Amino acid sequence: MADVEERPCRDGADRLDRWLAAWPRVGSRRKASALLAGGKVDVDGRTVGPVEGGLPVPAGSRVAVVWDRPGTSRQAVRARGELVEAGLRILHEDDRVVAIDKPPGLLTDTATARQARERDSVRARITAWLRPRGQRPVVVHRIDADTSGVVLLAKDAEAGERLREAFAAHRPERTYLAWVHGVPHAAEGTWEDTVWWDPRANVQRAVAPDAPGAAQARSHWRVDGRGGGLARLEVRLDTGRRNQIRLQAALRGHPLVGERQYLPDAWTPRPPSFPRQALHAHRLVFPHPDDGRPVAVDAPLPADLARLDARLQPPLGGRR
Repeated sequence: MADVEERPCRDGADRLDRWLAAWPRVGSRRKASALLAGGKVDVDGRTVGPVEGGLPVPAGSRVAVVWDRPGTSRQAVRARGELVEAGLRILHEDDRVVAIDKPPGLLTDTATARQARERDSVRARITAWLRPRGQRPVVVHRIDADTSGVVLLAKDAEAGERLREAFAAHRPERTYLAWVHGVPHAAEGTWEDTVWWDPRANVQRAVAPDAPGAAQARSHWRVDGRGGGLARLEVRLDTGRRNQIRLQAALRGHPLVGERQYLPDAWTPRPPSFPRQALHAHRLVFPHPDDGRPVAVDAPLPADLARLDARLQPPLGGRR
């Protein structure tokens, strides 16, 4: 039987390592740090490392020390610390999948091996973390580099194939938050367009239904907040074409705040300025590759979008 000691952190704690040090069997910050570095500490079923030792423990969390767990390699511990330092928060993890809260400005993956050597990405960092365990993560779906929010990766090829089949069949529920210029006249609706990916220009284009390579793009939206000439839309995808929301919003005369590529004809930039497209992959519900049970993952609003959102009514703040 495994030697495991588990305790609830009922009122929360300012630092995990300090709270662990108060356990009689731990007894010191030095020993708490060694347990964290060895991969022997779990918080709510997820193994944490030394970087998390300096972070607060939310009230209601359950912390476990697996005393007889074999020590994790220094390489894996260092890689996990680099995840946290890069702003990659783990939203969900089990034996088959890991869901990441991707910050804006980071690629989900690279297109070529050369790019992989030269550019950082979510996959590169997750690979460095999981490689010591003998796992090779598979990117299941992508979001734009400047879009924040949920990204899902499988931990093995079989799980990756099952999840890709689910995405191809449009089974996962994908919900985004988008901040747009202007307020749509209706409270909700559906965008339906025929689109074609232009590989030379690297953009999605609206085309005639009978155009070669044309595909359907469908999104359901509703106005979720408004103010200052802006609106926050909650958008649920039926299809998952590249840049789908960005193009479809622009086609209706409501480009995303911060958008620089998909803009209506003769568009004059309007304040407020924003350093990226204001788009956030807020919620993903996907069928687990083992048994198909639904797994729901939510990504909190990042700081830049929270500041933008503060001018709207009702504001989201940190409630999502």
